[in-house]
Parts: sequence; C-alpha cells; structure tokens
Amino acid sequence: MELKEREIRPITIDQLLMIEAPVIILIGMSNVLGQQFLLPTKQTKTYTISVTVGALVNMACNIPLIWLWGVAGAMLATLISEICVTGYQLIVTRHSLKTRSLFTGALKYALAGAIMFAVVYGLNITMAASYLNLAMQIGVGALIYGGLILMLQPPVLANAAKLRSRVH
Repeated sequence: MELKEREIRPITIDQLLMIEAPVIILIGMSNVLGQQFLLPTKQTKTYTISVTVGALVNMACNIPLIWLWGVAGAMLATLISEICVTGYQLIVTRHSLKTRSLFTGALKYALAGAIMFAVVYGLNITMAASYLNLAMQIGVGALIYGGLILMLQPPVLANAAKLRSRVH
C-alpha cells in the first residue's frame, strides 16, 4: 500500500485557538479535582489512573488526527484527552463530592461567554488586524462578559458578597 501525499487545508490561528479554548476550563477542573481533592484525600492511585488515561488517549488520537488534520488534529487530540481526564475524575468523585454543585451557574457563564464570543468574533472578521484593534476587541469582550455576569448574577457573586460581609 502506497501512502499518497495529502493536501492539508491551511488553518488560521484563531481557528486553532477555538479548538484549544475549552482545554483551559477542562485543565482547571481536572486540577481542582485531582490536586485539590484526590491527592489530599490519599487517592493517588485514582489520580495516577486519570493522568495515565489522558496520556494514552492523547497518544492514540494524535497519530490519526495529526495525519488527517495536521496541527488542528494535534489540538483536537489534546482536547479529547483532557475531556477523558476530567470525565474520569468526575465519575470517580461523584459519590464523594456533590458534582452538581461544581456546575452551579454554568449556564449563565456559558450564555455570557457565547454572547461575548459572537460579538468579538464579529468584530474580528470585520476589522483589520492590528494591535489597536486587538486591544479594542479585548476591551469590548471584557465589558460584555463582565456586564452580562453582573446582569445574570451567577452564584459566585452572592458568595463573594457573603465573604466580603464577613471580612468587614
């Protein structure tokens, strides 16, 4: 069987960042579950299994996905492996932790993020690339997200207010 040279469609940096963006949330969740719960509660074996599962899934996905889509495939493999790590940790901690409470207000954050993304992406595709335009897009995005979070009032705001009242 002869391997033929394939043409890989060029992908832009912003498209790559969209693939990789959810990894930030997944790594944050797996760090909290793994390093702040599993390890302190002496569940090192469970933590090690989760990390090993992630590494094995990443290796298994990298070869076909990189071959199919190049760098986008590598980023997709990373996303899939982080979903596996976080998913495994959520499954094994479901009886010890109230996992539903981990997602309290998630819909409000997702809504604010989706609206911010739509506006900033719209600006991005209509504006010329420059440092000034990038700074403006960051500022607009921060204002939209912050304003929507204040309007939607996720539980973290009430918790922060309670915490502040205890301090003062």
